[in-house]
Formats: sequence, C-alpha cells, structure tokens
Amino acid sequence: MLFVKSFLEALKPMKLQGSTGSYRKKQNLLADYDRSDPNYPQELTRLKKLHKGSFNLLPKSASKILRLFKITDLTDSNPRNLGNTGITISVSNGNYTITKQ
Repeated sequence: MLFVKSFLEALKPMKLQGSTGSYRKKQNLLADYDRSDPNYPQELTRLKKLHKGSFNLLPKSASKILRLFKITDLTDSNPRNLGNTGITISVSNGNYTITKQ
C-alpha cells in the first residue's frame, strides 16, 4: 500500500504537465486573444506587422476601419490616429490611406 501511494504521488506532477485543466467549461487550446478575427481588416493586420509603410484603402475596407475605431470626423485637414497602434488614417480627394511611421 505504501508503494502504491508513493507511486501515485510521483505521477501527480507528470499528470498536470501539458494539461489544460478539466475544471474549465470549454477545453479550448487557443485563448480568445490569440484567435484571429475574420472581420478585422487585413490591411491593418499587415501594417501592424511592418515597421513602417502605407496602404491605399478601398472604400469598403475604409468604412469598416472607421466603424471599428468609431471615427466620425475625418476630413482632409484632420487625419486621425487609430487607437495606440501608431497607425494614422487620412483622406485626400476621397482616397483613404493608412500609414505607419
């Protein structure tokens, strides 16, 4: 009996290693913050990974970005920063551009 008890105690650290925990409601192996959002604009994702650059946007993706960051007062003379991403969106003659410097 003593041998069985010590054997089971030795297995406890091995059992917990690599386990996601059976007490959780969902057994997801990937956390929510690591999941990619299919509705998030690809231009923003690509520009976030770059050190610096710029992209011209189609009106559909520009309106999606404006809705996502709740920007309502974008004008030719007033470019806006997109949160704390370091990306700026601007419009000139109806053409939207996002830049990262």
